[in-house]
Amino acid sequence: MFFRKILAVGAVSVAFAGSGANLLENPGFERRDAGEGAVGWTPPGTTFSYQSGSGRNGTRALFFDLKPESPYQFPSQKFTPEPGKRYRAEVWVRTENLQGKERGAQVGLEFYAEERKYLGGFFSSGVKGTVDDWTRLDVVGDVPAGAVNANISVFVNDKFTGRAWFDDACVELAYRPPIGPVVSDVYRETAADGDVTFSAVVDLPPEEVAARGVTGWFDLPSVAGPPRTVPAAVEDGAIRAKTAVKDLPEGESCVTARLSDRTGKNIAQKTIRFRRTAETPNWRVRFDKKNRALVDGKPFFPLGVYVSRADTATIEELKGTPLNCVLPYVPITRSELDECWKAGLRVIGAVQCHFGISGCPGDVKRIEDEARWIADRVNPLKDHPGLLGWYVYDELGLELYDRLVARRDLLEKLDPDHPTYAALYQVDILRDYLGTFDVLGTDPYPIAKRGNPPISMAADWTRLSRRAVFGGKPLWQIPQIFDWGGYDEKRVNETRAPTYEEMRNMTHQCLAEGANGIIFWAHLAVKKMSWRDPFEKRWPEIMRMAAEVKEKTPLFLSDDPAPHVKVSPACVSARAWRLGNEVHVLVVNTTREPVAAEVEAEGFEKQKIDLPPIGVSWTRKTVQ
Repeated sequence: MFFRKILAVGAVSVAFAGSGANLLENPGFERRDAGEGAVGWTPPGTTFSYQSGSGRNGTRALFFDLKPESPYQFPSQKFTPEPGKRYRAEVWVRTENLQGKERGAQVGLEFYAEERKYLGGFFSSGVKGTVDDWTRLDVVGDVPAGAVNANISVFVNDKFTGRAWFDDACVELAYRPPIGPVVSDVYRETAADGDVTFSAVVDLPPEEVAARGVTGWFDLPSVAGPPRTVPAAVEDGAIRAKTAVKDLPEGESCVTARLSDRTGKNIAQKTIRFRRTAETPNWRVRFDKKNRALVDGKPFFPLGVYVSRADTATIEELKGTPLNCVLPYVPITRSELDECWKAGLRVIGAVQCHFGISGCPGDVKRIEDEARWIADRVNPLKDHPGLLGWYVYDELGLELYDRLVARRDLLEKLDPDHPTYAALYQVDILRDYLGTFDVLGTDPYPIAKRGNPPISMAADWTRLSRRAVFGGKPLWQIPQIFDWGGYDEKRVNETRAPTYEEMRNMTHQCLAEGANGIIFWAHLAVKKMSWRDPFEKRWPEIMRMAAEVKEKTPLFLSDDPAPHVKVSPACVSARAWRLGNEVHVLVVNTTREPVAAEVEAEGFEKQKIDLPPIGVSWTRKTVQ
């Protein structure tokens, strides 16, 4: 959750396939320089060399021979990135007894501003152990603003031992279709009545939209006669169209989003299937137009935590707390699910199984094995009253997009009663992941993180997430309760756990910006740092903070229309709810300075609220 643990290995998504033009010089390491190096690549070091006869076809390869005392060295090659473009990097690898704590053999894309200021990178998953067959590693990344230089890096993580061979590296422009995913704002594109809004991602720069006079269109099927063509202006990187469900034909039909230029020439189009039903499907878990979870027809606000596994000791620690759900990383058994249910905890079951990705179960030997493995875990549990949903992936890269779409579709087919939940940190490209999940969670972890991001990261990411899903999918946000020191050993003396006030502030930031659920990360991480912050002290603090959220859940689940709220300055987040004849307003200071906020909500006149640093304020008023 807290870092990009597992990215892509294997088939490249059709949606993000490369252009075919390799930008690298000497990608197979064949051409020698004046010594034993490879033209275009970093000269050999004590850790790596360029070895003849060990490549994919008996050619030359990049070779790592790692001992316990080996320094951390690896080769790279520079290329000049085009602003606003997306690149794909790949390399082939095989390994022999490659051992260490992290991901192992990888490929990465790194971007730099002027004077080699580091702007960020994208890194593939790792290969460890012994892998005899040549395996492709690949990764996709967008060029950050201000980038003028870039590297491809081919490496093995620090403090590894063993051997690794790399061959046939590649960097190429990734194809970005002008129209990205198309979605509706109703759960699983299925509705019986009301209105539905269709949205399509437009992946064209604003200057190109203006220069070419790009216009959007939706072809909406009609109850009788030919489809209706509805114009849709390109705004905020998308086109949208709203229609009454009753105007769409019963059963399944196709809605097509199109782009054309000022001459009327068709640029691109993409289709989504929509189902109009006689009645709203009575799925055990579903979502309404407010993105509230309905469990057996009753509103439910998930308030939970990630755990390692749902064993007896863990459930005993969670029983009787304000939490009502749990997400174990280890696939849960029927008996464990029984125990959770008895303890008042619903379960989001993990079914992360991606062939070629680190952490893939050992009995999954090929992509075709994934469906069988998942079915073996879903079918015995899908009828259990304690099941809340399925956790389908955790921070995977876009290079797996087509497989992630197929995974969501498989879960819907196996178990239509429960939604799929995915976690992402890639907040700048969330719209590219639409179609791969029913529920989204993003995981802002600013406290003592490298680079010292502001605590407002929680509000910023939630706001970006809400925008990315066009307000049409539930957000179960993942606030920080852990100390980075458990996962950043080099900085363990610089990190710390968030305070009670910081945890309370970050959680309320998420709520104020639109979260429909809260799943804290993570019980296992708090346990890991018990040597510094005793669990017996930290956990009650966390639960005290969670208890305040639980106290407010009647607001989050209210049937009454939510009042619109205005707030200033911009560093303050706010949200309002109505419950009966009362309006409740949440106001959160996302800075570490005191702020005088002005807040106005429907039925709630403008008022000034003085907020202390990272302050949280709840106000209520009786209205007519």
